Amino acid sequence: ALEELQLGPDALRAVAVALGPGSFTGLRVGMAVAKGLALARGIPLIGIPTLDILAAAQGRSRYPLVAVLQAGRGRLCAARYRWRNTWHRQEGPILTTWEDLLTAITRPTLLCGEIDERGYPMVQEAGDRVIVLPPAHCLRRAGFLAELAWERLRRGETDDPATLAPLYLNWP
Repeated sequence: ALEELQLGPDALRAVAVALGPGSFTGLRVGMAVAKGLALARGIPLIGIPTLDILAAAQGRSRYPLVAVLQAGRGRLCAARYRWRNTWHRQEGPILTTWEDLLTAITRPTLLCGEIDERGYPMVQEAGDRVIVLPPAHCLRRAGFLAELAWERLRRGETDDPATLAPLYLNWP
């Protein structure tokens, strides 16, 4: 990407990385590369939770938002957000199931993220309580990671490469 912009490594001012939840190996590799770049270049490192990246892709709404990612074995990673000039995490991330997640939704709520073939019929059965956002809004995009990291950088909020760790969720 730097080459396409005719920029070299000296143009980097910070490194942003998705913290997870997500793939165990993917998180570890991504974190190692980000830490290596930040340390080698002497630039700030900024970690952003993966579900926050999904939430950032959504437009303004009066309804609460739940972002979900598949965690395997019938489980989901989920977080709940409220809009206040931007999406703010209210709860989570948690490791849950479709049944438990949908039971906890008692009023109209936006849903974005990964809905698998097992979850889709349950989401439909939830009726008006769940408003599924369009698929294009349910993808993790690097641009939203960059925007969230930029905002943290502007506020002077950076992470220590020695202590920043991937966000893993454990089943209770």
